[in-house]
Amino acid sequence: MIAKIKQSLRSVISMKHHAIISIIGLTIGISCCTLATTWAYVHWSFDKHIDDVDDIYMLAFSDTIDNELDIVVPTVAAEYMRNNFSELENTALLNVWPESFSVNINKHWHQFDICIADYQFLEILPFHFIQKTENPLQNKGGIIISEKESNRLFGSTSVLGESIILQDSILLTIEGIYKDFPENTTFKQQAFVNFETSQFYTNNCEGWFNWCDYIITKVNTNNVTELEERLNANMNKAVEKLDVKVSLYPYSKLHLETPFEVSKTTHIIVVSLAGLIVLLISIINYFSLLTNLFYKGQNKFKLKRILGAKHRQIIIDYWLDISIVVIISSLCALIICIFCIPFFIEKMNVNFFNTIGYGKLLLIVSVCTITTIIICACYQYLLYAFAKKSTYNKKQNFGKTFNTSMVIAQFAIAVFIALSAYIMQKQISFAIHSDKGYSNKNLIQISTYNYPIDQNFDVISAKLNQNPNILSYSFNQGSFQEFSSSINSYSIEGKENEYCYIFRTSSNLFKTTGIKILKGRAFNPTQFNEEYSLIINAKYALDLGGYDKALTTPLIHNDKKYKVIGICDNFNIANLYTPIRQLVITYSEPSNYCGCLLIKTNGNNAVAIKDINKILSDISPQSYILQTMQEASANLYVNEQAEANILGGFGLLTLLISSIGLLSMTIFIVEQKTKEIGIRKVNGANIAELMKMLNINFITKVSIAFAVACPVVAIVMHIWLQEFAYRITVNWLVYIFAFIILMALSLISVSTITYRAAKQNPIKALRYE
Repeated sequence: MIAKIKQSLRSVISMKHHAIISIIGLTIGISCCTLATTWAYVHWSFDKHIDDVDDIYMLAFSDTIDNELDIVVPTVAAEYMRNNFSELENTALLNVWPESFSVNINKHWHQFDICIADYQFLEILPFHFIQKTENPLQNKGGIIISEKESNRLFGSTSVLGESIILQDSILLTIEGIYKDFPENTTFKQQAFVNFETSQFYTNNCEGWFNWCDYIITKVNTNNVTELEERLNANMNKAVEKLDVKVSLYPYSKLHLETPFEVSKTTHIIVVSLAGLIVLLISIINYFSLLTNLFYKGQNKFKLKRILGAKHRQIIIDYWLDISIVVIISSLCALIICIFCIPFFIEKMNVNFFNTIGYGKLLLIVSVCTITTIIICACYQYLLYAFAKKSTYNKKQNFGKTFNTSMVIAQFAIAVFIALSAYIMQKQISFAIHSDKGYSNKNLIQISTYNYPIDQNFDVISAKLNQNPNILSYSFNQGSFQEFSSSINSYSIEGKENEYCYIFRTSSNLFKTTGIKILKGRAFNPTQFNEEYSLIINAKYALDLGGYDKALTTPLIHNDKKYKVIGICDNFNIANLYTPIRQLVITYSEPSNYCGCLLIKTNGNNAVAIKDINKILSDISPQSYILQTMQEASANLYVNEQAEANILGGFGLLTLLISSIGLLSMTIFIVEQKTKEIGIRKVNGANIAELMKMLNINFITKVSIAFAVACPVVAIVMHIWLQEFAYRITVNWLVYIFAFIILMALSLISVSTITYRAAKQNPIKALRYE
């Protein structure tokens, strides 16, 4: 066997140009497939390690008008479920947003993310405690922290009973230290306290109509559908005007299919398929090279048969050649994958080595390697079987037809991936930078869930007013990106409730954002009592019968009448998947809960951001998120951006594989036509004529590939763009530019070989023959 392997190595080395091209192509294919499979595995594996994960559900509500599902639910529903449904083994409340606090430990300040939850939460997810008290989280003032945070804050995990000072005044005692959750876990917060610790939740999330939290529950019944029906019937009967559909949403789906967010499943499938396609292209490219080399080596094959070699031995020799090339490619691919992992870690937002590790990475590469060897070996066997039974002309025709088909298929797929990625990039860029009805320019957004903006708005206002780099600012209850899921009801007297978005703001929203008031006025609390004043968008005004009618028609909310004082221009309050809907803007004093501060600068953003950070840090050590509005908009399309980037990279690599395959085929054809080239030169053919003769065949194949790919791109991208309420129009010039680039790339790769062939001395070519 060792002798055969050495012989195969010599055979591969003897055809070094073809071998190098094959190895480059297969390395790219196996690398892309491995990285795409890694991407998919990390996301699909989320929460699968949890015991009885299929019995864990999130409570979900959907309104009866639009049937939009949301897992943010009323706080009081948790207690109601615990008291009324014996089929629920455990039910726990969990706040939606982990709060980032500054905590004082031994007179040193640290930033710390804390989640608020019921103690029952510890019985649903697998908390493995290193140390704990008898009943952690059942008392106000208790906190449990992760092993990682315990080591970061205290340098040890033996910290049971140690104290943490929260928000300068709240004393917390450590009641447990739990082992870190695996990275592929949806809820893996750093620390937990119970709900009584948070004054905000106590004051602002009471009743059935304040939706603030998640409810996670573990069921002990096999008939979940019947349990859902009982939940619906009992809750809607117990709570007047609740008017929602209640359901149990599988926790195991939460990472991939989070309600009110764009599904990750589609992105994962697309990236996985793209990786498989690149591997397929590299295999097809290798098929083409195998075909050429097989027919080129017919004399060698005949010689082996004359010397008594059996068919099985010849097949094994071919398979050894294939295995050596694929294994070398796989080793190269493994090295490339290890170097590319940091990029994928950033895109997947997980610690790769804690989720996959080198062992699983090696396994994935091995599976790709074995699969590639099997496919190529099967093809080689079919090629050999066909050659045995076919005449010379049939074999030659098959080789030409197959090579033509493979070139067309490779370039068609490459064009499809690259063009699709380009169109996706254009749509995402449009989504981020398009006019949304307000001015993004020099607009800064500060979001927080525990920074005391509302308690210090006078001081903040005074310091902002004194800063020459700040033109205007607005205190708001929520950011433009987060309040879109809050749906409230306003209605004309005597009519059914109208469902609309609601936004609470102070008086300077329109000046700060540049949103136009089309009719009426903006809020002016210095001259008017704005408690029952509303501003609605143009969409809502037209639905009410026009601007004039809307301004004279009171709206009813919670049995109180509100006056519409102004109508603003439509502006997009979510991502571009969502069409503009009816919007109600209400006035709220900054002293009420304020979760967002919008600031308009004079363009000197770097200095303004530095000043803002100093103002806020001087007032309180609590954390906040500061970003430009364009950055906030871009964060809405993280998955799409990652998908487009990866597809774009895969598309370029596919073009590269196709181009080097074309290069290899050119070398092979030029070798075959050496005699013809020499004869034509002797008969007076010039270099241009010879290059035209050699290039025209490849240009035709690439043109056919492009013609095949374009309609498919147009159809698939049209379907993808339909997901967006607002989308780009793909200009036909995109296809022309793509064709020019593709043709230039093909001509460069082909002409370098054909030019050398056309320029060589014809006497030398004929002597060679």
